[in-house]
Amino acid sequence: MNLTAISGYAPPTCRTEIEHTTTTYAISHMATMIIWSAGQSASGSCSQSHQETCIQHPHNQTVSGRYGPGDVRFFDRIARIYANVMPSAPTDSITDAFVVANRPINRVLDVGGGTGRAATGLQTLGIDTVVIDISMQMLTYAAADGHSVVAGDGRRLPVATDAVDAAVIVDALHHIPTPKRALTELTRVVAPGGIVIIQEFDPTTILGQALRWAEHRIGFSSTFWTPAELYDELHSAAMKAYLVDEGFEYVIVGRVK
Repeated sequence: MNLTAISGYAPPTCRTEIEHTTTTYAISHMATMIIWSAGQSASGSCSQSHQETCIQHPHNQTVSGRYGPGDVRFFDRIARIYANVMPSAPTDSITDAFVVANRPINRVLDVGGGTGRAATGLQTLGIDTVVIDISMQMLTYAAADGHSVVAGDGRRLPVATDAVDAAVIVDALHHIPTPKRALTELTRVVAPGGIVIIQEFDPTTILGQALRWAEHRIGFSSTFWTPAELYDELHSAAMKAYLVDEGFEYVIVGRVK
């Protein structure tokens, strides 16, 4: 396995600032989940027997945790807190990945976009994005912020083949049961020359290990990929993959052939 760097790609000069923003987001993400879960435990609605079933699973196995596919019931319950507490997602590396595209980027999907954190970041750059998520409550807040929204499952996107120029999935792939099916769907809806951008957490880092522990403790059936695993999955007959950014939160982009 060889992680291919983007030809001509130069890391942002403010890398320290970007890493600080990413770390701040990650801590907010974990704190929001743990605080809410602690409240549920105190009220007696969180059982150890449920938590014990939350283990890491193969990437091609269909698994739904205690909150249902995509942990939808959790995000439905926490949507208001999430919308008010979580900052917009850092998009520096995501926008850097646009240079890989061989076509203009006009139509973008934010898959698993929740309250529109990534879409909000892209909107500041003049990129209008349609947010797709399985959680109706999360989409309510995305719509309230002015984003176009569509209710849908990442494994069966309600989008025509070759319909968009790019699809992004930010910090959400690990929540999707049968993530390989989701990757196939992302490839299907993006037109040739377009790109699939995935931002995920590296479970081999210290923060990644803490996040994986926290999500499984809460009851998620999260499946985390290392950068090498995700690169190998994207780099196929249908797509050429590139590593854009490394670290706790990494970004890999695939250009559809």
